[in-house]
Amino acid sequence: MTKDYEVVVTADTINAYWQQFRPYVQKQLTAYRNNWHIAEQLPATGKLIKAYILRLEKWIELADSTPDLSEMATTWAELVELRSWVSPVLSDTDPDAALDQFGDILCKAGFTYTQSRTLIENRTVPKGAPPAKHNVYLTAADWKLMHNLSYAAIAAKLCKEPAHGSPRHNESCRENFRKGIKEVEKLLEKYDADLPDRN
Repeated sequence: MTKDYEVVVTADTINAYWQQFRPYVQKQLTAYRNNWHIAEQLPATGKLIKAYILRLEKWIELADSTPDLSEMATTWAELVELRSWVSPVLSDTDPDAALDQFGDILCKAGFTYTQSRTLIENRTVPKGAPPAKHNVYLTAADWKLMHNLSYAAIAAKLCKEPAHGSPRHNESCRENFRKGIKEVEKLLEKYDADLPDRN
């Protein structure tokens, strides 16, 4: 259970740190908005990128106003989860980098190291495929939704694993892709409800 902390931090302290961090977040938001016309053609990827854009916008709005650290922490956790799917190359470089960054924000905002660590360690840890597999499973989900391919056909096209001891991909390979696609479908259900039509 997360402990409640009362921390006295001046608005100037929070605002000063946010003004240093804001250009990076705004640059990332602009990049995703500029490439949205490509992503929206992919049924799974497009929805997750749209959800990511909405949360970047929300993060900026929260930080620009009087920050609610609890809501910011929730939004940040969602950003980390979505980023591991829509930007796997960046996420795989250091899976804990985003959480470390949030820890820095908490510390600079006035939380002690122990308080920051407790808040981060008590977050909900997503289960399922490691980020290294997210890119291929997201592509597989796009193909499944667009072309209704079988799991065997998807595995044959996308599996990059070494030979399984036979010319064809085995049942284990197909099952991994089935589970990966189901994981994407659950993620789409989680984030699809709050996606307005942005056309």
